[in-house]
Amino acid sequence: MASAAILTIGNELLSGDIENTNGSWLARRLETAGVEVRLIAVVPDEIDERLARLARQPFRARFALRGPDLVAAESRTATTLQQHARDIIRQRVAPAQPRNDGRQTPYRGHPVFVAQHATATCCRHCLAKWHGIAAGEDLTPAQLDYVVEVISRWIERQLARWILLSSWV
Repeated sequence: MASAAILTIGNELLSGDIENTNGSWLARRLETAGVEVRLIAVVPDEIDERLARLARQPFRARFALRGPDLVAAESRTATTLQQHARDIIRQRVAPAQPRNDGRQTPYRGHPVFVAQHATATCCRHCLAKWHGIAAGEDLTPAQLDYVVEVISRWIERQLARWILLSSWV
């Protein structure tokens, strides 16, 4: 009989906040197909770990949504900000040889720009150094999705932090 291991990813699964229904579902499907499931494992989400590591870097840690960038993030939906991030990354960072690489991302003027610097998704050098995405080739659709997710999570955290801080006032 064939055997398999199932690997699921998510901090919410590790903490027990939600049930691992995907792992259970897949195990039932595999067993129905005659495959013995010997292990279901859960690993942490690498994006959260990477964001925590970046937040400890002095240069990256100084970035936060403030002023007009904060207002812009608060006034847009998460879906809109994700689409803006996708468009900005596709235009400025995704090409194999981006125009002005290393200087193409302003420090202010849009929440995504601030997030790019905070998350080291601002240029191909930073993507290679911090995220293991090699320069010299166009970003794949999966890499583009990953970069957008990194930026989106950082913005979500900034907005949650701001809401928490403003509730103390």
